Amino acid sequence: MAARQEQVRARALRGGRGAATYGSGFSSQRPVGAPKAPAKPRPAEPAKPDTSYRAYKEWCRQRGMPVSGGAPTEREYAAYRKWRDAQESARPSAPEPTEPKVSGEVSEEQRTAATITESEGFAIAALKTYAQAQEKLHERDRYGAGDEMYANPVKGRGFPDLRSVRGRALNLIEEAFAAATSPQKAWHGYYFVDITRFADGRPHKWTSTFGLCAVPAEYGRTGVRTFTIDWGGAVFAKDTGGKPVIRFPRASEGWRAP
Repeated sequence: MAARQEQVRARALRGGRGAATYGSGFSSQRPVGAPKAPAKPRPAEPAKPDTSYRAYKEWCRQRGMPVSGGAPTEREYAAYRKWRDAQESARPSAPEPTEPKVSGEVSEEQRTAATITESEGFAIAALKTYAQAQEKLHERDRYGAGDEMYANPVKGRGFPDLRSVRGRALNLIEEAFAAATSPQKAWHGYYFVDITRFADGRPHKWTSTFGLCAVPAEYGRTGVRTFTIDWGGAVFAKDTGGKPVIRFPRASEGWRAP
């Protein structure tokens, strides 16, 4: 028994294969068949340059520069320090980890799509405001024609009259809305055109009917769809390629509710 213990102790001291930790009942070796633990990768670090005085002397000899064989003089030591500082400053630094691209970054296409969505929603709201303003104007004879008429381009300027009629302020719509009669004067990406004809091409008289068309000022950038509204408050939409319409739309022509 004593001989067996001596063998175990000797094997532990040698650290040989199958050696056991002396005084414990557990083997210090990995069990047979057990998978090895994966080694953790270490970031590669650049090699440190040799900046010793011996390396400096060798550097000088390779370039034919005189250097004393013994202890450096004060002048040589000053030159060595400059050389050492230059070597250490030229040492490549460890690469810094690159920041991953944030998935929440917005692309130009996404920004344009968001602008179009916002502008189209605003155009629909503007048309509904227009319809409400027309009903308020229709309550009184603003044109002095002896009958009640909606704001129209026959007796006046059209929908801008909802802002003022012949110098009389009404303020039923905003000033910027009333001025948005062309792409150059767009309001929130859209300009507006009076609808003057029925779907069959006949002109309407503005006494019981009205209509307005909202057109993207920059097709594909501030809007894609063109919108219309009629005297019943019905809004329709269609991609007309940025072209305005002056006739009330037909469903058979591809107009749909937005």
